[in-house]
Amino acid sequence: MKSRKTVFVSFLLSISLLTSCAAVRLAGKVSQATGDAMVSSANEEESKEEKKEKKTNQSKSDQKEQKAATTAEKSNTVVVKSKYSSVNVRPKPSTQKPAIASLKGGSEVEKIGESGDWVKIRFVDKGNKLEGWLSKSLID
Repeated sequence: MKSRKTVFVSFLLSISLLTSCAAVRLAGKVSQATGDAMVSSANEEESKEEKKEKKTNQSKSDQKEQKAATTAEKSNTVVVKSKYSSVNVRPKPSTQKPAIASLKGGSEVEKIGESGDWVKIRFVDKGNKLEGWLSKSLID
């Protein structure tokens, strides 16, 4: 029969061995959890970077579209020469028809067409949207 001392030492070694195994398993789980957290953190960082890059690209795209729209607006805008106090807007591209409205010199209007020496315009007069014709000699 084994002595009490031997049994006790065997018992302590068994507990120590079990504790060590549990510690190793726990360490593995902690290591795996830490690794998962690190991977998750790296993915979040990539996601943040991708979002930031996407936002930057979208912003650049928006700026290009806005610039193109502004350029298009400018190309469709004409200005009545400021040396004139007012000019007549005609219903047809001819001086034979009476004026439908008058515009002050320096007025900006939308150009919507052309015919010979005339420009078809769209403008607002007394709250009403109107279309008419101006001689090209009257605009800058």
